[in-house]
Amino acid sequence: MPQTTGRAERTSEGMGGLAKGLAIIEAFATHGVLNIADAARASGATRAAARRCLITLTELGYVEQSGREFRPLARLRELGGATSKRDQLARLAQPLLERARDQLTESVSLAVLDNDRTFSSRAPKRSTSSPPVFGSEPIFQPIARRPAGYFSANSPTPKF
Repeated sequence: MPQTTGRAERTSEGMGGLAKGLAIIEAFATHGVLNIADAARASGATRAAARRCLITLTELGYVEQSGREFRPLARLRELGGATSKRDQLARLAQPLLERARDQLTESVSLAVLDNDRTFSSRAPKRSTSSPPVFGSEPIFQPIARRPAGYFSANSPTPKF
Protein backbone atom coordinates (compact mmCIF):
# COMPACT_ATOMS: atom_id res chain seq x y z
CA MET A 1 0.00 0.00 0.00
CA PRO A 2 1.50 3.40 -0.97
CA GLN A 3 2.28 5.81 1.83
CA THR A 4 2.40 9.57 1.53
CA THR A 5 5.31 11.27 3.26
CA GLY A 6 5.71 14.96 2.62
CA ARG A 7 6.50 15.54 -1.04
CA ALA A 8 5.97 12.22 -2.81
CA GLU A 9 4.09 8.97 -2.61
CA ARG A 10 6.21 5.90 -1.94
CA THR A 11 5.65 2.17 -1.65
CA SER A 12 6.24 0.21 1.54
CA GLU A 13 9.39 -1.26 -0.04
CA GLY A 14 11.01 2.19 -0.31
CA MET A 15 13.44 3.66 2.19
CA GLY A 16 11.57 6.30 4.15
CA GLY A 17 14.74 7.61 5.82
CA LEU A 18 16.42 8.13 2.47
CA ALA A 19 13.34 9.91 1.13
CA LYS A 20 13.34 12.26 4.15
CA GLY A 21 17.06 12.93 3.79
CA LEU A 22 16.72 13.73 0.10
CA ALA A 23 13.81 16.07 0.81
CA ILE A 24 16.00 17.90 3.33
CA ILE A 25 18.84 18.11 0.79
CA GLU A 26 16.37 19.57 -1.74
CA ALA A 27 15.31 22.13 0.88
CA PHE A 28 18.90 23.42 1.07
CA ALA A 29 18.61 24.39 -2.60
CA THR A 30 15.83 26.88 -1.86
CA HIS A 31 16.59 27.92 1.73
CA GLY A 32 20.40 27.79 1.93
CA VAL A 33 20.39 27.61 5.75
CA LEU A 34 18.05 25.37 7.76
CA ASN A 35 17.31 24.72 11.39
CA ILE A 36 15.64 21.49 12.54
CA ALA A 37 12.12 22.96 12.40
CA ASP A 38 12.70 24.31 8.85
CA ALA A 39 14.05 20.94 7.70
CA ALA A 40 11.08 19.10 9.23
CA ARG A 41 8.59 21.48 7.61
CA ALA A 42 10.29 21.35 4.19
CA SER A 43 10.58 17.55 4.14
CA GLY A 44 7.32 16.60 5.83
CA ALA A 45 9.32 14.69 8.45
CA THR A 46 9.02 14.92 12.20
CA ARG A 47 11.51 17.13 14.02
CA ALA A 48 13.20 14.02 15.41
CA ALA A 49 13.63 12.50 11.93
CA ALA A 50 14.84 15.81 10.50
CA ARG A 51 17.35 16.11 13.36
CA ARG A 52 18.69 12.59 12.68
CA CYS A 53 19.02 13.37 8.95
CA LEU A 54 20.86 16.63 9.65
CA ILE A 55 23.20 14.94 12.14
CA THR A 56 23.97 12.22 9.57
CA LEU A 57 24.61 14.82 6.85
CA THR A 58 26.92 16.65 9.30
CA GLU A 59 28.82 13.48 10.22
CA LEU A 60 29.29 12.66 6.52
CA GLY A 61 30.62 16.14 5.75
CA TYR A 62 27.71 17.37 3.61
CA VAL A 63 26.58 20.14 5.99
CA GLU A 64 28.02 22.02 8.94
CA GLN A 65 26.26 23.01 12.12
CA SER A 66 26.60 26.45 13.62
CA GLY A 67 24.46 26.78 16.73
CA ARG A 68 20.94 25.81 15.64
CA GLU A 69 21.58 26.33 11.93
CA PHE A 70 22.86 23.92 9.32
CA ARG A 71 24.64 25.08 6.15
CA PRO A 72 25.59 23.06 3.07
CA LEU A 73 29.29 22.41 2.49
CA ALA A 74 31.11 21.99 -0.81
CA ARG A 75 30.58 18.22 -0.75
CA LEU A 76 26.80 18.69 -0.91
CA ARG A 77 27.04 21.33 -3.63
CA GLU A 78 29.25 19.00 -5.69
CA LEU A 79 26.42 16.44 -5.82
CA GLY A 80 24.41 18.80 -8.01
CA GLY A 81 27.41 19.90 -10.05
CA ALA A 82 28.16 16.52 -11.55
CA THR A 83 28.09 16.85 -15.31
CA SER A 84 25.72 14.46 -16.99
CA LYS A 85 26.39 12.75 -20.31
CA ARG A 86 23.52 14.79 -21.71
CA ASP A 87 25.24 18.07 -20.75
CA GLN A 88 28.57 16.84 -22.13
CA LEU A 89 26.81 16.15 -25.43
CA ALA A 90 25.45 19.71 -25.43
CA ARG A 91 28.93 21.14 -24.92
CA LEU A 92 30.41 18.95 -27.66
CA ALA A 93 27.59 19.71 -30.09
CA GLN A 94 27.51 23.49 -29.52
CA PRO A 95 30.36 24.36 -31.95
CA LEU A 96 28.70 22.20 -34.63
CA LEU A 97 25.33 23.83 -34.00
CA GLU A 98 26.91 27.28 -34.28
CA ARG A 99 28.73 26.37 -37.51
CA ALA A 100 25.51 25.03 -39.03
CA ARG A 101 23.65 28.15 -37.87
CA ASP A 102 26.25 30.41 -39.47
CA GLN A 103 26.23 28.48 -42.77
CA LEU A 104 22.44 28.24 -42.94
CA THR A 105 21.73 31.65 -41.37
CA GLU A 106 18.94 29.95 -39.45
CA SER A 107 18.44 28.75 -35.88
CA VAL A 108 19.68 25.21 -35.29
CA SER A 109 18.60 22.92 -32.45
CA LEU A 110 19.57 19.52 -31.13
CA ALA A 111 17.04 17.55 -29.09
CA VAL A 112 17.66 14.46 -26.98
CA LEU A 113 14.95 12.15 -25.71
CA ASP A 114 15.76 11.05 -22.16
CA ASN A 115 13.14 8.62 -20.88
CA ASP A 116 9.91 10.61 -21.23
CA ARG A 117 11.42 14.12 -21.44
CA THR A 118 12.90 15.99 -24.37
CA PHE A 119 15.94 18.21 -23.82
CA SER A 120 17.17 20.77 -26.30
CA SER A 121 20.32 22.77 -26.97
CA ARG A 122 20.17 25.46 -29.60
CA ALA A 123 22.15 28.03 -31.53
CA PRO A 124 19.62 30.83 -32.19
CA LYS A 125 19.71 32.79 -35.41
CA ARG A 126 21.96 35.82 -35.04
CA SER A 127 20.55 39.20 -35.78
CA THR A 128 22.84 41.34 -37.89
CA SER A 129 22.90 44.06 -35.24
CA SER A 130 23.99 41.93 -32.28
CA PRO A 131 27.48 40.48 -31.83
CA PRO A 132 27.99 36.82 -30.90
CA VAL A 133 27.75 35.98 -27.21
CA PHE A 134 30.88 34.37 -25.79
CA GLY A 135 31.28 32.48 -22.53
CA SER A 136 27.75 31.10 -22.36
CA GLU A 137 27.66 27.48 -21.31
CA PRO A 138 25.74 25.24 -23.70
CA ILE A 139 23.45 23.00 -21.71
CA PHE A 140 20.38 20.99 -22.52
CA GLN A 141 17.17 22.52 -21.23
CA PRO A 142 14.00 20.47 -20.70
CA ILE A 143 11.49 21.54 -23.31
CA ALA A 144 8.69 18.98 -23.29
CA ARG A 145 7.44 15.60 -22.31
CA ARG A 146 7.69 12.87 -24.93
CA PRO A 147 6.01 14.06 -28.12
CA ALA A 148 3.01 12.20 -29.48
CA GLY A 149 5.14 10.71 -32.26
CA TYR A 150 8.90 10.45 -32.49
CA PHE A 151 11.61 8.71 -34.48
CA SER A 152 14.15 6.35 -33.00
CA ALA A 153 17.52 5.35 -34.45
CA ASN A 154 16.19 1.85 -35.15
CA SER A 155 12.91 2.86 -36.72
CA PRO A 156 12.37 4.75 -40.01
CA THR A 157 8.76 5.45 -39.06
CA PRO A 158 7.47 7.51 -36.14
CA LYS A 159 6.43 5.72 -32.95
CA PHE A 160 3.13 6.69 -31.39
